[in-house]
Amino acid sequence: MARFVGDMCPGPAVVPAFPGDPVRYKGQRTPAQNEREFRHIVELAVPPGGFRARLDEMYAFHASHGLEPRRGRGQRRGDQDFVRWCFAGRSHAEAFATAFGGKLIK
Repeated sequence: MARFVGDMCPGPAVVPAFPGDPVRYKGQRTPAQNEREFRHIVELAVPPGGFRARLDEMYAFHASHGLEPRRGRGQRRGDQDFVRWCFAGRSHAEAFATAFGGKLIK
């Protein structure tokens, strides 16, 4: 459970109640919730150095299709990191996978 830090910090800061707890704002979905509610998932391998400008293109894809970006759980397998993007419709997930070289896993 998170607790609010009152006068110690300027602005509406939230800190975890216990070390290791994820920080969430009220109403913010977790990656696991996104994967449950938006069943079509595209998994992308993170390139060395990150996505950089390609990430902006991914967000632009969502905006151009009238979609809110929904990220799923990140994973690490061996030395490779993966990110997941969640979609309500299969057609959007397929288009995203084609545009960015991802794999449709659901």
